[in-house]
Amino acid sequence: MKFRLNKASRLFCLAIVLVLAFQSLFAFTSCKKEDPTSFEYPTRTLAEDAPELEFGLYTYKVYDDNTVILVSYKGSETVISVPDKIDGKPVVELGGELFKEQTQLQTVKIGKNVEVIGALCFVDCTALYDVTIPAKVWSIGTYAFYNTPWLDAKSDEYVIVGDGVLIKYRGTAKVITIPDSVKHIVDAFEYNATLYSVTMGDNVITVGDYSFAFCDNLTHVSFGKNVRRIGYSAFNECSNITKLVLPDKVESIDALAFNYCGALSTLDLGKSIKSIGLDAFYSCVRLKSITVPKTLQTVDNSAFKECNSLMIVFYEGNAEEYGAIDMDVTCPLKDAYIIYDADHLY
Repeated sequence: MKFRLNKASRLFCLAIVLVLAFQSLFAFTSCKKEDPTSFEYPTRTLAEDAPELEFGLYTYKVYDDNTVILVSYKGSETVISVPDKIDGKPVVELGGELFKEQTQLQTVKIGKNVEVIGALCFVDCTALYDVTIPAKVWSIGTYAFYNTPWLDAKSDEYVIVGDGVLIKYRGTAKVITIPDSVKHIVDAFEYNATLYSVTMGDNVITVGDYSFAFCDNLTHVSFGKNVRRIGYSAFNECSNITKLVLPDKVESIDALAFNYCGALSTLDLGKSIKSIGLDAFYSCVRLKSITVPKTLQTVDNSAFKECNSLMIVFYEGNAEEYGAIDMDVTCPLKDAYIIYDADHLY
């Protein structure tokens, strides 16, 4: 016996099939995990002559991509909601010292488009106990929440906010492995006298300003393969680090990053480094050998000042390419013995 469906029944069956197909597709896509290392650094710039505009109690400036940085605040409110937009332009940054020493401030809800919170932004807001940080925040400046009840009340071993920003470490371990949920490290370990060894997972992208500065006993550092930037004073005066192997994705080393790392003897700069900043390796007096990729373009004049033990450079390219690197004739990298067409040692 054969069964025939009428037109209405066929349409109904087709609708059921489409619904089931859509549900399957939704289930598949919702199960896909976002790659935490897909983060892209903003390329926005602020013109030197950018005018300072006013919006309520704020002054602000506009970046070249039509986004906004809040520059100053002249109010005295106890509860603040930072705007999402001004004149249709997303507010992406809270400037350094924006709410500094606003001792009456108790509650802050930061706008959903904010990505960067500047250094000292909320420092000494001694009544601030409630802060809402949106998921887009990836950069929090040094001491941004220093001496606030909100931060002081955080009791987790790893205090993580925004887009995986580690802003405080409350533990006492000598050997630690950074949790997988961390993508950006700020000044969480500064002046940690206990820390001996740190291992970063592959989800870490940014080792930010002062992140491990003045960790006197830090001896061993293992970077995850996706770290792209070493920030200002990140390992300043970590005097017991003996060897550094930077990940192949690191493109820039900021000023003072490894300043006064007096025990450092060998250094591998990875395969993508382009620039090395002011005093980055200043007074690394035991530094003897460096492995340098041919991607290196600029070296600040004082980047390796007083690295008087430097004897040998293993360079990935040829003599002509090495000569094209923008560095002063007094740079120790010029005086060292150069081995060309060298592979990385580690």
